[in-house]
Amino acid sequence: MDQSAGDAAPGAARRADLSHRGLRALGQGLHSVAEFERLEVLYWLHESRRDLALQAPASDGNGRGVFSLRTPVRPNPIGTSIVQLLKVEGNVLSVRGLDCLDGTPLIDLKPDRTLFKPIAPAQAGDFQVGDK
Repeated sequence: MDQSAGDAAPGAARRADLSHRGLRALGQGLHSVAEFERLEVLYWLHESRRDLALQAPASDGNGRGVFSLRTPVRPNPIGTSIVQLLKVEGNVLSVRGLDCLDGTPLIDLKPDRTLFKPIAPAQAGDFQVGDK
């Protein structure tokens, strides 16, 4: 993932350049992506530690398991951001809301799932929580 503005301020526009690292052949995969306002970007947190299963967030200092936190320090460091798609120019996407370092490897792009309505009508139990 290459961003044009280095470590840009939160909310700043950034660029995801898909024209290198073997992704060039996937350019056709971007066909129609401009129809979506938001995308989910999945990326590999290649500079993150992977050895801390228990962490204490600075906000409260209490130890918590890694899977109860949104920390980049994970055994399998896959990051995700929901971004606003600003522009598509060839294999380069301009987005807002991307939360990763310059050079972070891209895993996948998907339309934001909250933009879709279920195909099937709601059924009994769809919204049930617990045993009741």
